[in-house]
Amino acid sequence: MPTPVRRGFSNFVNNLASPGVVINDLLQGKFTQGGHDFTRMVINTIFGFGFFDPAAKAGLARHDEDFGQTLGTWGVPAGPYLMLPLFGPSSVRDAPARLADEYTDGRHYIDNSNLRWGIWVGEKVELRASLLPLDATLDNAYDPYAFVRNAWVEHRKYMINDGAQPSDNGDLETELDLESEEAPAPEPAPGPKPESTPAPESAPAQPPAPSGN
Repeated sequence: MPTPVRRGFSNFVNNLASPGVVINDLLQGKFTQGGHDFTRMVINTIFGFGFFDPAAKAGLARHDEDFGQTLGTWGVPAGPYLMLPLFGPSSVRDAPARLADEYTDGRHYIDNSNLRWGIWVGEKVELRASLLPLDATLDNAYDPYAFVRNAWVEHRKYMINDGAQPSDNGDLETELDLESEEAPAPEPAPGPKPESTPAPESAPAQPPAPSGN
């Protein structure tokens, strides 16, 4: 589809999800950001009809917050990594949190089920289309599954910590396939043995001098 149509559809979907973003801002204690995102939602709904983004031109950038990030902020561990059919990468913590995101999304309250599911399908298709440039990178990866897993884990850590590097090496578990065991330090290669220096020979005993009578 033409780029302006895709951009308008993405703006519409993002605007429908704005109430959930504002709620999770408040649950995480980001009150200033919550007011920022609420103002952005009002401007785009009234002046942009949901399809345009005049708030961005006014300097109100879009934030992306969900209930999985809120749980991570509260200290809930992520648990093992999951790959969900149709939904993509997730974790034991983030997968159930999608239910809360569903009920805070404006799309859930559209009465027409065909329109509601049509928006959902269009959103997934648009997401897949935006990832097409990465297919070549994925094809060249030695282990595509591990590549996607590690990329998603790092991205979630980045989002939960708002770009700050956590001091505890992150919140999400990577579950590497190979167990990393600390290898013992290699012993130094034996060098040439030093040549033994022969002990000096003792001087022969001198005979006693004859005593004069």
